[in-house]
Amino acid sequence: ADVFISRRVVDDARHHRDASLLAGEQSKRAAAAVLSSSAHTPPVNAPQHSGGEARADEPGGQRIMENGRRRNRGPNARRGPGSAGPWEHPGAAWNCTYKRHGIKSALNPEATVAVENSEMVITWQHFAGLGLQKTLRLTPLKVIGAELLKDKERGGDAQMVRVHWLEPPAPVSPEGETEHHCFDLVQFRDRKGEAETHERVLACCDRIQAMANTVRPLSGIGRLLLIVNPVSGHRLGQAYYEKVKPLMDAALEAGRRERERLPKPYDTLMTTHAGHAHEVVQQLRLGQADSDISGIICVGGDGTVSEVVNSIMQRPDAKEFLEQVTIGTIPAGSECALAKMVSYLNPISAAYTILKGHAEQRLDILKVTQGSKVVHSICGLGWGIAGKLAEDSEAMRSVFGPARYLVSGIKSFVNLKGVQGYLTIEAPKKRDQEVLSECRFARRCAVCEARAAQRDGGGPEEEVEEITWRGPFIVVAMLKSEKTLAPHVHLSDGYMDVLAVDGDINHFNLVKASSRIITGDHLSNNKEFRYIKARSVKLYPEDSRDKINVDGEVMDGEETEVRVVPAAIRMFVAREKPHQQSGGDGGGSAVFQSAS
Repeated sequence: ADVFISRRVVDDARHHRDASLLAGEQSKRAAAAVLSSSAHTPPVNAPQHSGGEARADEPGGQRIMENGRRRNRGPNARRGPGSAGPWEHPGAAWNCTYKRHGIKSALNPEATVAVENSEMVITWQHFAGLGLQKTLRLTPLKVIGAELLKDKERGGDAQMVRVHWLEPPAPVSPEGETEHHCFDLVQFRDRKGEAETHERVLACCDRIQAMANTVRPLSGIGRLLLIVNPVSGHRLGQAYYEKVKPLMDAALEAGRRERERLPKPYDTLMTTHAGHAHEVVQQLRLGQADSDISGIICVGGDGTVSEVVNSIMQRPDAKEFLEQVTIGTIPAGSECALAKMVSYLNPISAAYTILKGHAEQRLDILKVTQGSKVVHSICGLGWGIAGKLAEDSEAMRSVFGPARYLVSGIKSFVNLKGVQGYLTIEAPKKRDQEVLSECRFARRCAVCEARAAQRDGGGPEEEVEEITWRGPFIVVAMLKSEKTLAPHVHLSDGYMDVLAVDGDINHFNLVKASSRIITGDHLSNNKEFRYIKARSVKLYPEDSRDKINVDGEVMDGEETEVRVVPAAIRMFVAREKPHQQSGGDGGGSAVFQSAS
């Protein structure tokens, strides 16, 4: 029985192989008419298929019987479900060889590439001789870009097109991941099987890039500056930059601009010392071709973004500069509290947010004044254990690296000691609904949009009252983008979230209360935590040795005023539906979905 079944399987395979060979020859003759023209338009009722393997028994151009008559199946005739071919796409089509980048194989299949404004379709023989086809369909939301490169394997003047694409990350949480895919299109041939001209290969590259650009918000933003901190966090800044650089080159058409001797689409600064990013941002000049930029991308942690923001705020033209420049982040730090609210922790996903899947949103920051010294914070300010942690962690950086925060935290917990002082808080009188609201990841926030509308429309300000909290305190935190400690914090609601833990708490109750942080309910019915939303806070420490932590930087324990600066900076933020589309999935022009 086994032998009989095996023979039947072999016979069936041979039958399908012979049929597919005959059908393939007929299909090539029928497709030749299509490939001879760079563009054509199908009838209005021509069906569109979603993908899958093409039916080998219904190739284009095959003669079939209908009502006793023979008729030719034309290139635009209705085909079976799941079929694919260049005749279904009113764009240009090319014959070439398909190669997955980075994978060496002696069997690189011949492929047909068809490109239109809303879709790119690559069809190739999956198993040569069996007539099995595979189809890859890519929309502009997935295609990052295309590059025209020299084919080093063939040498000489041979060229190829490299296509970069990825699946959009799931806009559910900042942990959303995706992978960078790319493939090469080589050995272009015309319908006679002869090598294509340089112009046709270049036309294929330009056509794919034009299709990708139909959904690319950065198409009109201008030049970018990438600031890379190689020692940030786990010292992964440079490694993350190397991962996203091919995507940046493809999306911003670096190769084409170099060929046409146009200005580079972005510049890269690899920082070499503390304050390097601050110095460079200070030197940028608006309106000058050599330094006029429209976006700053920080590859680093919260400290890198904070350094850039502080440098901008210290410029005499800070307001005008912030109107022109949008800030983005590709997180490579230890904590990246800001990135968890505005983007993804995965570098490829974060790059996608900047290059394609983003909106622009104005974010609040904190202005911290201590005597004549003024700094700005994007994450928040901490006093007590938080200040001690920042002070010790800097001293431990060279020894413990990223683990310095854990070591310092354990040390502070063992030597639990409160700090003396008090706070005066300017808080809204109506606070019940604020506690219940949440700024969800990649979603438009009703609270932030209502505040923006109220601010821009000149509506009446909410009534406020002054409240005093007196110590001792184990910790005091004034936060703007730290969802773990303040789950109800908002990016642009005009308030900061103020938390405090009283200093008379013991070790056991502190562990018990802190364990509820994991579930996010530590602020509800928890007498160990004080919590309120505020516009401004004045902090009065009794001992200057009790340090203050501002975005990881250490300040003395002096009288300090912290005030919210509403809608101060503009950032690239992830969005669930960043583009309004027309003309099908991924087609049409990209339109910002304004978040404020």
